[in-house]
Amino acid sequence: MTIDGHMTSPVRVLVSDNDDIVKAIANAQHNGERCETVTVNDGVQAMHTLLGSSFDLVIVDLAMPRLDGLRLIALIRATPALRHIPILAVASPQEPGSTLESVRAGADDYLARPIEWPQLAMRIRQLTRSSHK
Repeated sequence: MTIDGHMTSPVRVLVSDNDDIVKAIANAQHNGERCETVTVNDGVQAMHTLLGSSFDLVIVDLAMPRLDGLRLIALIRATPALRHIPILAVASPQEPGSTLESVRAGADDYLARPIEWPQLAMRIRQLTRSSHK
């Protein structure tokens, strides 16, 4: 639920291994946003974690070991129990075509590095709005 644009109940976010994103979400606690963050190191761990728990948002780094972000996004969308979860893809601007590829794979939105907190906070609010009304 939101009041004046701020979430009143914690949003559960699964984040692929990316220190910049984790730090930005941790800073959310100081800016009125409440996020419960679970981090994983790769796409295989992400899928295992998603199947074992409930999340409001998945933030996927496209450059992950073992199971890359594009394949993880496609796998989430192909799994009936998970396909409703919003996905925010994150990649380096040096990865040409990653925006289009992530949307084709099933991502709901995309951010390029470096991640800026106001931009990430806005995307988290937009993508989780329906689950926290």
